[in-house]
Amino acid sequence: MKKFTIYVMLMAGFFCSSFADNARIDLSQIDDAIRSGEFQESIEKLSLAIEQQKKNLASFHQRRAECYFQLSEYDKAIQDYKEVLDYSVNGRVEFTIGKCLHKQRKYHDALAMFEVANSKLGSSSKESRHVKYLYSCYTTLALYGTGEFDNAIERLKRLRKEYPEEDMTDIFRRIELGEELRGVGVSP
Repeated sequence: MKKFTIYVMLMAGFFCSSFADNARIDLSQIDDAIRSGEFQESIEKLSLAIEQQKKNLASFHQRRAECYFQLSEYDKAIQDYKEVLDYSVNGRVEFTIGKCLHKQRKYHDALAMFEVANSKLGSSSKESRHVKYLYSCYTTLALYGTGEFDNAIERLKRLRKEYPEEDMTDIFRRIELGEELRGVGVSP
C-alpha cells in the first residue's frame, strides 16, 4: 500500500509539472495568437487555462481582458480586468477599465476610474508624464460625454499648455466634431 501511495504521488507530481510546462508553452502560443489578432481563439485557450490553473491567474485574466477589449466585448473585459485590480500599481488597469466604460458611453463611471488611475500614477519619469497626459485626454473626453462641454473645453486648453510636446490633433478633432454638432466652434 505504501509503494502504491508513493507511486500515485510521483505520478501526480509528474502530471502537474507536465501541465505547468504545457501552460508555459500555451502562454507563449497565446501571446503569438494575440499579436496575430486571433482574439477569439486566445480567449478560448485562456478560459481553459483559468479553469485549470489555481495560481498566477492575473496574467491569464489580463490577457483575456485585452482580447475582449479588442473584440468590443467591454463588459467581459471589465470583469476580467477587475480580477487583476489588486495587482495594479500604476493605475493602468483602472485606466483600461475607464476606457471600456468610455466606449460604453458610461462617462460618469469612466471619470471615476480615470481619477483612480491618475491618483496611482507617479510623476517622475517621461513615460509617466505621457501616461498622465493620456489619462487627462480620456478624462476630458469623458467630461465632454457627460455634457460638461465648457469644462471639457477649458480642460483641453489647459492640456495644450501643460503638454506642448504632445500631438493633440486627435482629441481636438473629436471635440471639434462634437462642437460642430452642437453649433459651437473650438480651435486648437
